[in-house]
Amino acid sequence: MVTHGHKRTGKASPTYKIWLGIKRRCSDPKSKDFAKYGGNGICVSDEWNSSFVTFLNDMGERPSLAHTIDRIDPTGNYEAGNCRWATRFEQGAENKRSLRSVTIDGVTYPSIRAACRQFGISPTTVNMSLNIVTGK
Repeated sequence: MVTHGHKRTGKASPTYKIWLGIKRRCSDPKSKDFAKYGGNGICVSDEWNSSFVTFLNDMGERPSLAHTIDRIDPTGNYEAGNCRWATRFEQGAENKRSLRSVTIDGVTYPSIRAACRQFGISPTTVNMSLNIVTGK
């Protein structure tokens, strides 16, 4: 039996809790997030699903409490090569299926937020301006 020290009686590590969370949202229909993940065809690789140690070897420790697991391809599975540790800002700003890219002066950005970051403009200001132009 492999002892990794991440699951002690009454206290699991943040990395271990994340591993449990990805398994739950992909396989447990009772999970509040199942419809977005398992119900949408997203699954956990067999290697990760069956072994926390394999997950830990592939991903390493969670760098900080600000980091969560992120799928690089949001339509892909939880597996080595498609996951990274990212802050909620990095994850939410760049990796949503509903994001629309924007092209400015021939350069395409994955989102309005990414373009705003490049130009030092507040996304709120841009969204308000777009709402005025479109009449919303």
